[in-house]
Amino acid sequence: MAEIDRAEGFVAAMLAHPTIEQAAAAAGISESTAYRLLKREDVRLALAEGRREVMRASLTRLQAALGTALDTLERNMGPEAPAAVQVRAAATVLESALRAAELMDLDERLARLEAQQQQQQQDEADHGGLGGFGAAYHRK
Repeated sequence: MAEIDRAEGFVAAMLAHPTIEQAAAAAGISESTAYRLLKREDVRLALAEGRREVMRASLTRLQAALGTALDTLERNMGPEAPAAVQVRAAATVLESALRAAELMDLDERLARLEAQQQQQQQDEADHGGLGGFGAAYHRK
């Protein structure tokens, strides 16, 4: 098995299995190979991106369930309630959705900050590391 195929298979298995040992077995590699792969930056980055994609899909499902959760809360807040189990379940979905929305907001804000930082670094590199004075210096 080629090293790239092995790494890709292991990343996919890590996204589907709860432990490194189970992921290694599913990917058809030894545990020592799994731990060696986890030391590689490209594997760690691919795993992080895969986890973000899984989280985005989960967030989409949570958002879709939000309306049903609200309906359940509304239905069970009337005088004929005590459907405590339903209310608690609905509250859990709502809390999860709100936390997920906050995390998505933070993720977007972080991505913008990282892009700004990357642009700033590129600008500094383009202007000889002179910071804000580089453009003025190079125009002369």
